[in-house]
Amino acid sequence: MFSLIQVTSIVLGLSSVMGSPVSTGNETTVRYVEGSISKVVQDLKQDIGGVLSLGGDGVLRSFSSDLTVVDYRNLDQNQFNELHTAHVANFKNTSAQLSNSFLSLSQSNVDGRLVTDVSKLLHPEEKPEILACKVAQSKPAENSLLKERACVGTVCGCMSDCASRGCFACFFPAGPPHGVCFGT
Repeated sequence: MFSLIQVTSIVLGLSSVMGSPVSTGNETTVRYVEGSISKVVQDLKQDIGGVLSLGGDGVLRSFSSDLTVVDYRNLDQNQFNELHTAHVANFKNTSAQLSNSFLSLSQSNVDGRLVTDVSKLLHPEEKPEILACKVAQSKPAENSLLKERACVGTVCGCMSDCASRGCFACFFPAGPPHGVCFGT
């Protein structure tokens, strides 16, 4: 089934991922959560200095500040299109230029549940260009709708920038020089 070299590569690759949801046991590598994007992201492990990135393969990945995949979710077609549409809309309000390859995925048939290769899940070709980000040591922002609306679509360098504004994530599609905060 697997050669010793492949198994060793998988084990070594997994040991370098903090909080990796993937194991070398009989568990599935597909991390699919049915429902809205808010529900999908709810239990996604995040590094306060990292970002979330939607890959063209339909997988939403949580990256640490050193670009290690901390966690991921395989998105279905509807979830992918919902998040992709939100990305495009939010990035229109910033100076960032989305890549043509990312824009071309609009209303596509991308299904992240088909991505099952551990190497592709944990070491994607597309990685966000994370800016150096100062991680805020302040208390979490109060959970108010007004504060959340103020943060949605604002430019971010890492999760810390968004958390301090009341948003739940800093999303980076592959390519732009910065991310955009998203609310629930």
